Amino acid sequence: MIATTAPGPLIPTGLEILLQAVGVALVVLVIVAVISLLRSPLDSQRRLIWVATIFVLPLVGPAVWLWWRYWYYPRRRQEQPDWDPNDRTKRVNLARKSFRDLQRTSDDELKRGDAVRREQIR
Repeated sequence: MIATTAPGPLIPTGLEILLQAVGVALVVLVIVAVISLLRSPLDSQRRLIWVATIFVLPLVGPAVWLWWRYWYYPRRRQEQPDWDPNDRTKRVNLARKSFRDLQRTSDDELKRGDAVRREQIR
């Protein structure tokens, strides 16, 4: 009888399980990014560039796309409602406001709107 201390060849080691989990997480991240990209407001040419970025850089590409789609894009639209990500003409970007400044501005506008409505009711 031969005594072996290593696991059998069919039983995965802890490192193999970890690598498989990381691989599955990467595949899920890429799938989520591609689905999000397909639902985005971008035209087909820009989508093609993003798809290439997502597949060529499998960790960085999806992370950058998801950051742009769910963090940068909504804030930019809030600052500049007429901004279109497909517009290829050069525009000068306005000075960026912090989220607190935007929130404070919207709170002030709401208070002013309430005051105007109260005056209209009287």
